[in-house]
Amino acid sequence: MASPLRFEMTAFASSDWRKAVHYLGVFGEEVELRWEAAFSEEIKRLCQNIADQLASQDGVFDQPDEGASLQFARPVFQQRFQTGRKKVRRSSAGVWRIFYALDDDDKDGQPDTLRVYAIRHAASKPFPDFEDEAVGGE
Repeated sequence: MASPLRFEMTAFASSDWRKAVHYLGVFGEEVELRWEAAFSEEIKRLCQNIADQLASQDGVFDQPDEGASLQFARPVFQQRFQTGRKKVRRSSAGVWRIFYALDDDDKDGQPDTLRVYAIRHAASKPFPDFEDEAVGGE
């Protein structure tokens, strides 16, 4: 098992995260804490899985998300995660999307950082959203 990738969030993603936590807090602290835990676990899993794929040199990666890649002017991938149980949730209730890029911060030719660019609820409007003033901010 390879060392997991480092994890960072852009200012835009941090703002998305705060907005999601604030929104979910309206439904109670338990809902907010469950979302934070699910997000954290998904990031840990994603950082480890990608590091393992890179170490095995399988090169099996998803295609970049076209709209998010246009929005952030670089290859950006999408990872879905859910916080609600499938049997009790409606179509997109509890489903979120993490938009991330892989960066080579230490300049050794191998990605070492998973950088989150945005966090969106599955029911939110898709990228590109060129009306948003905070687009691409780190």
